[in-house]
Formats: sequence, structure tokens, C-alpha cells
Amino acid sequence: MPTTVTLQAGVGVERVADNLIRFFPRLVWSLLVLAAGVGVARVVSGRAEGAVEDSTVVADALAAPFAYGVRLLLYFFAATIALGELGVDTSVLVVFLDGVAFGLGVTVALALGVAVGWGSKDYVAAHVEEWLREVTANEGDADGGGDEASESDDDDGGNDAGADDANDEGASDGDEDAGSA
Repeated sequence: MPTTVTLQAGVGVERVADNLIRFFPRLVWSLLVLAAGVGVARVVSGRAEGAVEDSTVVADALAAPFAYGVRLLLYFFAATIALGELGVDTSVLVVFLDGVAFGLGVTVALALGVAVGWGSKDYVAAHVEEWLREVTANEGDADGGGDEASESDDDDGGNDAGADDANDEGASDGDEDAGSA
């Protein structure tokens, strides 16, 4: 019986050695992926920081935090890919990354919406009266074809003419008030 135990122990050691031999290429490959990811993260974050610093839209104070965030996000990508190459289940990390990406997307969309809205408020305030005049002029042009039919119906008494005269008098009274003020 002792020979059987020795044989089983030898088989166990052989399996461990075999598993290590199979695992070693994965380990080397995942370390290479991680090293490449770290290198790419440093290059991309440096370029992102330079782009933000060169931008006239974003303040220079935001360049370093933005680059740091880009670097951390790329480190996370590299670590997730490296762990996947090792055979580790990364589904939890991918779900977490989906949540982070969604949150960042919503944040960027809201920030752009607020920036565009806030940046254009002065322009809109300066041009809103002009736009309203254009809209009312276009509505008057569109209604112009329908007024001829209604005038032929008004021939029975001419009540609208008196209403127009009253409106004209009110308009002239308003003009006099505006002139005296």
C-alpha cells in the first residue's frame, strides 16, 4: 500500500507542475498586457492633459484632474483585460465599468447642456425680440390668404371696420403716451 500513496503523491506533484507550466504563459501574457496598458495610459493621459491645457474652452486648473481621471480609467481597463487573460472572471468589473461609463456619459451630457445653455443665454436674450417679430410676420403672411374669405363674409354690416378704428385710436393714444414719456 505505501507504493500507491507514493504514486498518488507523485501524480499530484506532476499535476501541479503541469498546471504551472500551462499557467506561466498566461501570466507572462497578462503582465505584458498590463505593462502595455500602463504605458498607453500614461501617453494618453499626457496628451489629454496637453489638449485640455491648450483648450480655450476649459480652465487650465482642470487639466491635471482630467488627465488623472483618464489615467485611472485606462489603468482599470488594462487591469480588467489582464485579469481576463489570467482566466479570472471579470464580469463584476465589467458591470462596474458599465455603471461608471453610464455615469460619466450622463455627467458629460448634463455639463455640455448646462454649458451651452448658460453660454448662449446672452445671445438668446439679445435676439429673442427679433425672432418673435419674424415669427409674427410669418404668421401674418400665412394668415393673409385666409383673410380675403373672411372679408367677403363681413360685407353684411361692416362691424369689423369700427373695431379696427378703435384699435387704431388706441394705438395712436399709446404712441402719444410713449412720446410724452
